[in-house]
Amino acid sequence: MKAMCALITVVALFFTFSADAELSRGQQKLISSYAKTIEKSRKVFDRKDAAYELGKFKETPEVVEPLIKALSDSDALVRRQAADSLWRVGDVASSAEEALRGLLDDPSPGVQVRAAAALESLGVPEKDLVDARVSGLGAELLRDRILAVRDLVGFVPGEDLVGPINEAIAAMQADGTIEAMNVKWFLEYEMGQ
Repeated sequence: MKAMCALITVVALFFTFSADAELSRGQQKLISSYAKTIEKSRKVFDRKDAAYELGKFKETPEVVEPLIKALSDSDALVRRQAADSLWRVGDVASSAEEALRGLLDDPSPGVQVRAAAALESLGVPEKDLVDARVSGLGAELLRDRILAVRDLVGFVPGEDLVGPINEAIAAMQADGTIEAMNVKWFLEYEMGQ
């Protein structure tokens, strides 16, 4: 399915799209195909990948309904990706607000963090999202924990964030992320290029 998603994405690159223009027939087919995958596929990663691909259609109302359906998926990976994609598509996702609010109490801290980010992009006050972000400090994925810490600055005492920040730094050192960033930005980067 990954190869199929990659092929579909390459085909999508051939279609020029702007938020003000109508969707091309090819784009409509892509959205329909991804929506069908979310609804009918038994494979978690296919549903997650379809939600990811729908998130590439910025300011496109047609992707919102399939993503709202994905928010109620049985798998947290799919729910997390659907919330993330709704965050990326912009203001057209306003009809997803109620479903996203329902994810603030999701059993997965990563889902909560992404739902909070999407809700904030829709204008929900940050103070209403603090509990979900505090829960996000225990997220499995480092990226979600970092997002939670970043968004909690100013809302919780700084000393409460020191532990999660240190854990994130240790994880980044252990998996080679910090070394890769050092190489990229201090050895390979050329100013003005």
